[in-house]
Amino acid sequence: MNAMKSLLLSLLLCLFAFASNWYSDVSKGIDIAKKENKLVLFYVYSKHCPYCKYMEEFVLSDPDVDQKLREYVVVAVDVSSDMGQELAKKYGVVGVPSFIFYDPSKDVIISKRFGSMYKRDFLNMLTNVCKLSQKKTC
Repeated sequence: MNAMKSLLLSLLLCLFAFASNWYSDVSKGIDIAKKENKLVLFYVYSKHCPYCKYMEEFVLSDPDVDQKLREYVVVAVDVSSDMGQELAKKYGVVGVPSFIFYDPSKDVIISKRFGSMYKRDFLNMLTNVCKLSQKKTC
């Protein structure tokens, strides 16, 4: 049963990668964001996190959210991986799900948010971060 849940989560993340600018490689995501003059949204998750699963099933997979996420380069990082541990330590991740908005052109964190949220709150967060960053690409 757990193997089936892990497979479903992996499939969901793969679908995100095709639908938007989603990556699993931090360096590649940052390079692409620099080239496209976009912000990076690090989505830090865990395979065993019910709040992450909620976000993936009901928020991140929503068509309106997907459209707004196209303005960002999203890098999904499993907190249990080596890269996830490194990212969590570097940016002070306190738990999952966490959303870290990073401007690679200035090498600065624009905003961090921990926890699940409703669709409207997530969309508001994306809009507010865009305004804070003053990027023309969002």
